Amino acid sequence: MGSRLSQWNLLEPGTTISSFRRHNEKLAHYYASAENMCYCKDIDGLMTELGREQNPVCWRLFMDSSKTSLKAVLLHNDNIKPLNPLGYSMLRKETYHTIKIFLDLLAYPKYNWKICSYLKVVSLLLGLQLGYTVLFMSMEQSARQQSLCSKSMAYLTKPPNRKT
Repeated sequence: MGSRLSQWNLLEPGTTISSFRRHNEKLAHYYASAENMCYCKDIDGLMTELGREQNPVCWRLFMDSSKTSLKAVLLHNDNIKPLNPLGYSMLRKETYHTIKIFLDLLAYPKYNWKICSYLKVVSLLLGLQLGYTVLFMSMEQSARQQSLCSKSMAYLTKPPNRKT
């Protein structure tokens, strides 16, 4: 890409182009793969390599889930430091069993981070079936819409205050 831009004279004189295709190699040995999941097998080593303090109180585990993937990253509580990707899973069903395996691979009991996540992942962790949260959300949204409709109808039917 850089050579093409240079050929077409689209770069300023003195512009240098760097390639970072191998920057992940020094961190690759901290990660492993098992059961269609890529996860960090040495979190303490990774944090030391990145120059970050590994104090579980200062970090929280964020998990996101969709029908075909599960992701986990460590977020700093003060959002001062960048996130640390801990794991990724594809082609796994969105179930309690999958999340439990994922947490076990990440050695969650050792660190006991606070978990922050979307309501769907929390409901899976609590053992609830998917769909109940959607029903709850739709009932709450329906009640909110009815409340807004009744307020707007009351406003429209109320005669305006006229000063005489």
